[in-house]
Amino acid sequence: MFNPIIFLVIALAISLIAITFYLAFRWFKKNAQHFFPSANNEEFNDNHKVVINAYERLILLCERIQPDKLAIRFQSPNLTARELSQAMIVAVHQEFEHNVTQQIYISENLWNIICLTKDEVIFEIIQTTTELPPESEGRTLTQKLLEQKQQSPINQALKAIRKEAHQYVKI
Repeated sequence: MFNPIIFLVIALAISLIAITFYLAFRWFKKNAQHFFPSANNEEFNDNHKVVINAYERLILLCERIQPDKLAIRFQSPNLTARELSQAMIVAVHQEFEHNVTQQIYISENLWNIICLTKDEVIFEIIQTTTELPPESEGRTLTQKLLEQKQQSPINQALKAIRKEAHQYVKI
């Protein structure tokens, strides 16, 4: 009826199963972050913040290199249109160089859009300046650039940044 050997075998089997589950649980708890990065994973959060910050900085770059805003920022009664144009072009290059490292956090396609936008902004400044008489005042260039604001190449770059940032946040 009551066989102590069967009881001992059953107890041993249950003990082995319990030990196996305990060891598997400890292993999974130790290695789960490699398979499932979570909101509690500090490294994941830090990387996430850096990428989001890159998108924010690129938005700021685009805002700061808008020709109309540059013209207003550098406006001075002593500057001719050509001098204002040169100051604006230097500012575009400086802003771009200040943010060049952001390319490691974004897609190659978006970085190409940012580079193209910078070149288009510089071209727009040069083209608008050459349409004016050589002796034009800086405020004339500012007025021309303000009139062209809706056609700025910046708008497409801003849309591309927002689109990629939204896709990243959904991940």
